[in-house]
Amino acid sequence: MADISYDGYLTEQKLVVLCEEIFGEKVLTQYPLKYAKGRTAKVDIFVKSLNMAVEFDGDGHYRSAATIERDRAVDSYCEEIGIKIVHIPYWLQLDERVFFWAFGEEITKKYLEDQNRTVKTTFPNGFVSDKCLLPADFSISGWNRFAEEYQSFVELDTWSVMKEVWESLEIKIAKHGHARVMGDNPTNFTPGLFMEHYPT
Repeated sequence: MADISYDGYLTEQKLVVLCEEIFGEKVLTQYPLKYAKGRTAKVDIFVKSLNMAVEFDGDGHYRSAATIERDRAVDSYCEEIGIKIVHIPYWLQLDERVFFWAFGEEITKKYLEDQNRTVKTTFPNGFVSDKCLLPADFSISGWNRFAEEYQSFVELDTWSVMKEVWESLEIKIAKHGHARVMGDNPTNFTPGLFMEHYPT
C-alpha cells in the first residue's frame, strides 16, 4: 500500500500539497467565489476536476462569529450551485480516518482505496500544540460549530478519532484546569459524555 504522508501539524500549505498529490492535479488556491450580491469569499483550495472547494479552518473559524456566518453563507451557496465544499478543522489531522469523514465514501474509494493508497501523519488529532486555540476561547458560534463537527464524527467514528480529541483536552485540563481549557461552555454540548460511545 502506498502512503501519502506529511510530518508535523497540518497547515493550509501542507493541505494544498496533499490535495495535489491525492487528486493528481494542480489545484487553485485562494479561489474567489461570489456567494452573494457584492460579496466574494476566497476558498483555500479548489479542485477543478471535482468541482470541489476545500477549506482549512484555522482558529479564526471558531473565534470569529462573522467568519462563521460567512462560512455558512458560502456553504449554502456552494450547495445551491453544486460545488462540494469540504472543511478540515485545525484540531484534526488529515489521516485516512479524517479524510473519509471530510471527503466522503465515494472520493475515499476512488482516490485512496481503489488505488491502494492511504493518508498518514505523525501528528496526533486533538488540541495538542501549546499554540492551539482551546475551546475556552471559542465564540458562541464557534462552540456550536465544534459541537456539530464533534457529534457528526462520533456518529460514524469507528476509529476513535474523537476519543483522541477528548483525551487531548483531558491532558490540557489536568495541566491548566477546566476553566482555562473548556471555559464557560455556552451550549448543552459536553464532549466527555460522548466517550460512552467508545469501548474502554
